[in-house]
Amino acid sequence: MIAYTTGSTGLPKGAVYPHGAFLQSILYTAMLEGIDPSTRWLHTMPAAGVPLMHMIRNLFHAAATVIVGPWSAEQALFLIGREHTTNVVLVPTMLNSLLESSMLERTDMSSMRLFGYGASSLPPKTIKKAMKAFDRPFLQMFGTTELMGMSMMLFPSDHELGITTRPEILGSAGKPLPFVDVKVVDGDGRSLPSGETGELIVRSDTQFSGYWNAPEKSAEVIKDGWIYTGDLASRDEAGYVYLSDRAKFRIRSGGYDVFPTEVENALAEHPAISEVAVIGLPDERYGERIHAVVTTVPGKTVTSDELREFCRNKIAAFKVPKRIDIWTEIPKGPTGKIQKRAIIEHFASEAASRQASSDDKS
Repeated sequence: MIAYTTGSTGLPKGAVYPHGAFLQSILYTAMLEGIDPSTRWLHTMPAAGVPLMHMIRNLFHAAATVIVGPWSAEQALFLIGREHTTNVVLVPTMLNSLLESSMLERTDMSSMRLFGYGASSLPPKTIKKAMKAFDRPFLQMFGTTELMGMSMMLFPSDHELGITTRPEILGSAGKPLPFVDVKVVDGDGRSLPSGETGELIVRSDTQFSGYWNAPEKSAEVIKDGWIYTGDLASRDEAGYVYLSDRAKFRIRSGGYDVFPTEVENALAEHPAISEVAVIGLPDERYGERIHAVVTTVPGKTVTSDELREFCRNKIAAFKVPKRIDIWTEIPKGPTGKIQKRAIIEHFASEAASRQASSDDKS
């Protein structure tokens, strides 16, 4: 079987799976998510990669799959009520749009057993808001196409712990699953102690064997049986894993390392903000400057200066974005994940156009 990656950090790649690994993956995830013939799964994403595995797994366990089609919060809420769905997995942009929909208060959620979310980080503020609005168990899933499913989960019991006594774990990706080995390593592949940030690597009997017709790319990712995810992370003493960001999106500004997720979480706490993406752009003085793109909640307004002032009360001064653009929409891929690469390319094209115009005038 070949499943293609989303291409969020480059061109999509075909991940090749032995049948045994695929079958183990659908058995493991069904067990962890409680999938059985009574399940009515609300399918919200394109049938590729991990979402495709969900569809095949549901067939394998005689569970129904209700397909939303092109994403619409109103259509999803309509189907939850009409089809009495029980389970769903959402990306953060989808969850936000459900929370903002005028249909939410009129939708009967009594059939829902579990709300899952994943694909990218979700600010703790949004998690708390969603748990209150839906009043159902929440499960965070962290995985990669290369592992054909999940490597870590933040279970409903962890969410309750985060609400009551350990709020910091709502910002984690959860703990490694029983069938997955996880390490945080330095640039030489040496394991790092708790609290130190390095690259997250994973290993499981459900992982892929390599990329289709791309041996060099495969060798970059698979080393000594471990998958090098490209994600920067740390672990606490209790085993929870905290993702800082994709290694390639880490910003080096004025001699400091800045992780976009921290800045994004700070901006997301503003009541007028719906979505946010933070990137690094070339800068002659700082090496890279911190740049944010946001969208606002319908009916609410805010200025860039107000947002920068808001950030100053949340994070260190050197992490505050030098510029914040307010857009009507942020680019997303087929699964609804924000495409930072597209945002970076937009500003690179904008800079090239300015340079060309300047050259013409001179």
